[in-house]
Parts: sequence; C-alpha cells; structure tokens
Amino acid sequence: MAAGLVRVVVLLCAVAAVTRAQTWHSHGKPSTSTIIWSAMAPLTHFEGKKWFGVGDNGNLYERYQDTSGTWHWVDHGKPSGSDWYDSYEPCAFEGEDKLHLTAGDGYLYERYWAPTWTTVNYGPLFGYNFLYASGCSSVYKPGFKYRTFMRGAVGQGAANGRHGRWPCFSPPNRFVRDCSDPFYVGGDQRSMFCITDDDGASWTAENRLYQLTVGWDPATATWVGHGIPASNQYYYVDRPNVAFLPNPSWPVVQTPRSVFVPSTEGVYELRIP
Repeated sequence: MAAGLVRVVVLLCAVAAVTRAQTWHSHGKPSTSTIIWSAMAPLTHFEGKKWFGVGDNGNLYERYQDTSGTWHWVDHGKPSGSDWYDSYEPCAFEGEDKLHLTAGDGYLYERYWAPTWTTVNYGPLFGYNFLYASGCSSVYKPGFKYRTFMRGAVGQGAANGRHGRWPCFSPPNRFVRDCSDPFYVGGDQRSMFCITDDDGASWTAENRLYQLTVGWDPATATWVGHGIPASNQYYYVDRPNVAFLPNPSWPVVQTPRSVFVPSTEGVYELRIP
C-alpha cells in the first residue's frame, strides 16, 4: 500500500459509531482489463474534479470532470516505452498541475501541464541507483522552490516522530488498514477516512470505509461508518484520499467534498452531503 512520508498512525482501542448520510458513485475502470492499483491523488485546486492514479499495467491515469459535469478517463501512458510507473500514490503538488512519480527503472519522473502534459526524467537519487517511493511528500509555495521527499534503496528504514502521546482508538469490531491524511475540522478536532476490515490477519473483501474524528483535550473519538458502494463485498486496494471545499478562513477548517477509494471493482467516490 502507498504510505505518505508523514502519516498519522491510528492505533487500535475502542469507541462508538454514528450514522451519516452518504452517496456512493462508481467511476469504473480505465478499461475493462485495467484497474487502478494506487491511491487516487487529487489536484487540490480542482476541488475534487481531477484525480490521478497508477493502473496495474504501469500507466498513469487521470479521472476528471468537465464543465458539463461528465467524468472522463485519460491514459497518460508510461514514462518511456520500456518502463512503467510504480503502483504508488502519485505525489501531487498543492495548487499546481504537477505530479511526481517513480518508475520501474528507479528514476523520479515529473508530469506537469505547461501548456500540454509533459514528462521530465530527474533520474535516480544522488549516489544511488534506485528510488523507492511508497508515498512521497511535496512542499510548494508559489514563487518558491518546491521539494519532494522520497526514500532510496540504500539506508532503508523507518522514521517516527511524535510529541507527547497518541491516544488509542479503534472502530467497533474492526481493524484499521490505512487512512487518509488527517485534516482540521474545527474545535481542536482532526478527522480522517480509514479503510477497515474484520480480519486483522490479511487484506480481505470485507473492507469498509469509516471516518474517524478525534479531539485531544480531552481525548475523544467518533467513528462514522460509510460502508461499501453496493451490497456485494469489496476489496479496497489502497488508502482513501479526500478532496475539500474551498475555505479561506483561518485556522483552516477543511470541509470534505468527496472521498476516492480504488478497489478491485473499480474506483468509487463517496460524496459528502
């Protein structure tokens, strides 16, 4: 699974679930023989109308909504004829038509719009011959340099930093698999969407989507179950990602507009009322 450089780890303990209105929509597959095999990364300034993911064939795919409200798939192909994009979540830049991805050759690639879609090969990490990008973190401000943080083949390991203690939360009778990045919802609370299942031993077709909202002083937690798109079972292949409504106020209260989740049945969107 893709995992961002910075990820809140949700440990497992106990709380209550509540019900909330929801609408599931199917975006299907890029083709009958191709499924999206990475998390779908939104370009944030499109407010949930443009997403990117990597298919199980190594191609980069775009899912966008046009001005008439119709959704389309676009095949951006591979970085070159012999290589393929790794099935990790594309690294999208805040407010930019720009993505960073790694490929089967171990190189870093950029895909950007100016004024057409163009691919740039940045090569491997300095002094090394391979890049691993199970998720990446990008920092960008207009008028300033941008940076992408990734992991090389040499010196593999894990970094974990925290201040104080993380409270321990878990949904009723469920295991947490992976979560979106947390976002601020006001009142000293953070929220995130998580994939869960009923079997802690392996990924199963019993995946369900939940939203966790936590407060820190005192430590509180609320789980909202959003279930699955239809009555049959679903196997979500990567973490959910969230697109937000615009909100210029400070502190920035982020209001979810939609959640995209890739599955073996296709890509699904949960639209938040």
